[in-house]
Amino acid sequence: MTRSVGLVVPALNPDVPRLKRYLEELHETVDPDLIRIELDDPTGRVATELDGMDADCSIVNHRRGKGLAITHGFDALETEIFVFVDADGSTDATSVAQLVETIDAGRADVAVGSRRHPQSVVDGRSLDRGFMSGIFARVARLSTGIAIRDFQCGAKAFDAACWSDIRADLVIPGFGWDLEVIWLSSTRGYTVLEVPVVWSEKAGTTVNPFKTGIRLLDVLGQIAFARIRGRNQLGGPDERLPSMGGEGR
Repeated sequence: MTRSVGLVVPALNPDVPRLKRYLEELHETVDPDLIRIELDDPTGRVATELDGMDADCSIVNHRRGKGLAITHGFDALETEIFVFVDADGSTDATSVAQLVETIDAGRADVAVGSRRHPQSVVDGRSLDRGFMSGIFARVARLSTGIAIRDFQCGAKAFDAACWSDIRADLVIPGFGWDLEVIWLSSTRGYTVLEVPVVWSEKAGTTVNPFKTGIRLLDVLGQIAFARIRGRNQLGGPDERLPSMGGEGR
């Protein structure tokens, strides 16, 4: 590794023992310069359990949404490569290292973990979820004009220059954030590359598939409409994601 790496983990009601094990694996395998947990803790019950973890932790007492939590985490980094992974540890640490290596070697500006890559190893995903994921991927390719197979896997890495360019124009705070960052990056000429992953389904997800699906389709509609109008960003200046907030420790 030749460039510095910052890794952000957005978390809402995480399985703390599982998260601790995952952080240990990430430290051992990826060896980032910094791991930062962005914890949304509306109940106030989780924060104390994170004491002693080998990571910086920023805590807010409300639910920001995955995208805004990652954005705030990236706002705090001063590294040359930015990475995020889901807190459930679904993406194997060796795969995260591959994402980082893809950026470090200059093969891409955005490395997208892909469960649908032919070389990926996926364990525990139901046929129904896999089928729905395939349909969504087709709709996403048509809406964004980007020929990748998995927009929503919870592991992505960014070159810092690319992130700096798109940051000020982000508007989506939730799960549609992945769609927006990939589309913005591609629209501005940055190289987006799918990277195979070892991925396993984890129990205890906080995601409501129906509500999340509706929100993702809404974001795809916004992107498709922006493309029709010849725009390369969503929303106006007053809709941009706010700068980092919350209480850190």
